[in-house]
Amino acid sequence: MTEQPADPLAEAAVAAALAGSPPLPGPPPFPFEAEFQATLERLRHPKARWGTGLVLVGSLALFLLLQAGGDGGSLADLAVLAAVIFIHESGHWLAMRAFGYRDVRMFFIPFFGGGTSGRGSGVAAWKVGVVLLAGPLPGILLGLGLAMAAPPGDPGLARHAATMLLFINALNLLPLAGLDGGRLLELTIFQRGRWLEIAFAVLASLGLAGLAIALEAWFLGLFALLMLTGLPARWRLIREAHGLRRRGLPWPREVA
Repeated sequence: MTEQPADPLAEAAVAAALAGSPPLPGPPPFPFEAEFQATLERLRHPKARWGTGLVLVGSLALFLLLQAGGDGGSLADLAVLAAVIFIHESGHWLAMRAFGYRDVRMFFIPFFGGGTSGRGSGVAAWKVGVVLLAGPLPGILLGLGLAMAAPPGDPGLARHAATMLLFINALNLLPLAGLDGGRLLELTIFQRGRWLEIAFAVLASLGLAGLAIALEAWFLGLFALLMLTGLPARWRLIREAHGLRRRGLPWPREVA
């Protein structure tokens, strides 16, 4: 079978006919495309919400009110305590924001101190460690600086602030349940095995209970009791977490 030579005039006629024909029908447009793109933009670049600031201001007001009503000292003492807690939690807050945590919030807890929460799914372990250390270490350095700058033997505001900075931040580095030191030790050592992790949780809770008895601090005792009663749920969570790690799946970390 011989191939017929191409006719340039016929090819030009076919090309002209195709150029003037309407386009082939495609899939119908997504009816919520604009809303979908707007949602993606909000997820990529979340805007600051008034709720976060209200949580901080409201919890601070409640903290100061209850602390003053519970014989928490003079107004100057309360101001120093609030400032020390704010500096500590600001370190956590800044580190979380730097490492891409979402929904980061700072708040005060009456009779206990403060906290910072955030969601950091798949955050590397070393970043979690930096977040934990970013709270107490700056406060300790600032306290040492104030202690060296204050005149010797002067019981002024600077000396009092230095004492509070050193005491509260050093206390947070103790390897006890709920404190930064306990979380850091659990992260670096005891997450290698679930039995080690739950054993450390038990010992840390008992240690916090002992500290509460030594300091006669009922709120620490209440916190230790909550930790002990929550151990069964903690065990189930640890078991599931280790199951995820064995399958190579990321485990979302949260720091409060």
